[in-house]
Amino acid sequence: MLSGRLKVSSLSEKQSEGFVLSCEGIEPGECAGGGKVERADCNIDQSKGLLTFQIRLSDCKEIIDQSKGDYIVSTGYAKGYIKVSTKTSSNGFESSIIFAIEDGDLSVREFRVNKESKRVRTKYSGYKNEFIYGFISGDKDVEMKVASKLSGSYSREDEIGRRKEAYSYYDFASVLTGKFPSSGEYQLDITSFANYLSISGGYSVDTEPSSCAEGVFYYKTIKPIKFGFFEGEGFCGAESGEIEVNNAKMTFSPGRVIIAVTVGKEYQGGTTGAVEQAEAVQYSCGELATLCEYEPITIAEGLEEGGGAGECPVWFKDKDKDGYTDGITKISCLKPSDEYVSSATGGDCNDNDPNINPAKAEICDGKDNNCNVQPDEGCGVAGAKVAAREFYTCAIKMDGSLWCWGDNDYGQVGDGTNTNKNTPVRVMSSGVAHGCVRR
Repeated sequence: MLSGRLKVSSLSEKQSEGFVLSCEGIEPGECAGGGKVERADCNIDQSKGLLTFQIRLSDCKEIIDQSKGDYIVSTGYAKGYIKVSTKTSSNGFESSIIFAIEDGDLSVREFRVNKESKRVRTKYSGYKNEFIYGFISGDKDVEMKVASKLSGSYSREDEIGRRKEAYSYYDFASVLTGKFPSSGEYQLDITSFANYLSISGGYSVDTEPSSCAEGVFYYKTIKPIKFGFFEGEGFCGAESGEIEVNNAKMTFSPGRVIIAVTVGKEYQGGTTGAVEQAEAVQYSCGELATLCEYEPITIAEGLEEGGGAGECPVWFKDKDKDGYTDGITKISCLKPSDEYVSSATGGDCNDNDPNINPAKAEICDGKDNNCNVQPDEGCGVAGAKVAAREFYTCAIKMDGSLWCWGDNDYGQVGDGTNTNKNTPVRVMSSGVAHGCVRR
């Protein structure tokens, strides 16, 4: 959210002069909704197209919708720079905008209907995002280029949903180019539009809990992926192309993608050895899009002013229907799926089990039933009276309750079953005779 405000408030555009840097809106003082901007250093070298900044926020409140009780509160700092440049010619231009956070640590708390729904902490280290775009107009065609280059790293932690992500980029770049007929200067015939995507470099993703999205990925474009203008979204719009991702080759054609994995092939970050070609697997474009359904952590998603998202409600993921959410939300005018509800309390550490949430008590089953990151606390036998037989053990806890575990072939544990118990189970109140423990 801090970086988003810097992008918007620091740049203004004049068609005849290109980009002009401005420190407008970057100044210390009280925030509109409460809290303050404790530090706001901003320096500009217009001749170099460079703006450097160092900002520190303290509980800075930004009102999104006063009537609905929607707002965000930001605390933290960021140090970095914005650099812009534009090259112009008689028949076109190319502009570059670099947004970099050399060091940063920011916590954003999102409130919906005056209730905290999300708390995300983001840390930056040497992070740089460069956006490049331009046009060259010829006698018959217009050439277009849009590129994004990433380096450095950042991490995000959802402190309510208890999820973490860490990203590192190794000169990762995606370049989109296109050439299409022009009926005049910058008059584009989009019906004949086609563009080509090339991907290079790599990145790594580390998530906690583990997910299908994590790993180290290096890209090489063999043949740029061709997309038609009206051919569909994502991979469903690809007409042709071939790229390598680590040791997998992906070949695109209308409506399908073929993936062939080479074992032992040398690639950056990989290994060498005998080359073995695995059987190629064909996917429809829709199947490929759902191979990994991980939802990245977002910061105040859809709350930016002017985004129109305020017209639609926020939905909270509550897959196990226990009234608690793991922090994943979606903004939609329609209910996204049966897994989402209109209201839920945060802090669920296992949204697949209705018997695990902050309101539950520990039942000594080896799980963190009450989501306090301490499985089975209070279930130990320290300070308790303990008695052991050859194949099972019992203990009276300090609260007087009786717990047993071990072999249970003849019901000796006393829980009414004949199932062996690897963890303590509560069997009866204290003061009642049992096979190995007496008060």
